[in-house]
Amino acid sequence: MKIVGNIAQLGNWAPGSAVTLSSTEYTSSDLLWFVELSLTPGEVIQYKYINAGSTGMVTWEADPNHIYTMPATCSTAASVDDTWQ
Repeated sequence: MKIVGNIAQLGNWAPGSAVTLSSTEYTSSDLLWFVELSLTPGEVIQYKYINAGSTGMVTWEADPNHIYTMPATCSTAASVDDTWQ
C-alpha cells in the first residue's frame, strides 16, 4: 500500500514515486497503515491511497481525493485517520 498526492513528498501524483505505507499496527478487525511525513504548517494537500502490486499493476482508490490541511499552529505531529474508498 502506498500514498500518492499533489506535493513532492507524495510523489506529485506519480505512482512510481508514491510513499510506501507501513503495516505494523493492527486492531482486532483492521490492518492499520501509516507513514510519517514532514509538512509545512498550513499546507493543504490532496492525496489517494494506491495498491501497487509486485507485477507493476496499480489500483487507485475511488474519487474524490482526500484533502488535508496541516494545522497552521502545529509544532509537533498531526494524525489523519482515513479508510480506502
